[in-house]
Amino acid sequence: TELTSIQIIEDATSITGIILVEDIQGHLHTNIAKSEISKKGWNLETINIITQKKGQLPFVINKPKSDLLKKQDILTGYNYEENLIIWFNEGLSSALLGLNPGDNIKIVANKL
Repeated sequence: TELTSIQIIEDATSITGIILVEDIQGHLHTNIAKSEISKKGWNLETINIITQKKGQLPFVINKPKSDLLKKQDILTGYNYEENLIIWFNEGLSSALLGLNPGDNIKIVANKL
């Protein structure tokens, strides 16, 4: 799996949000709520993550266990506020993805 540049198209099959903060452990916290993901009947193993750094083309992060970026797995979970968080099993997520708070994030069902 590799990073694939695509155009983001808004539709009823996606949830959009932003990266709020990167914590000291390298977790990227978003404002996408667990309830929004559950409402669509998705779970964290059935989503693709589409990210877009300000001023750049969006790209897709396929999961789980993608082999991008030196075979480091992308992990997802929920924080104490039950919002989606994203991180790698090694390294700081922002450094590896080139993303910062304020950058766009979108999740779609794993059907790309």
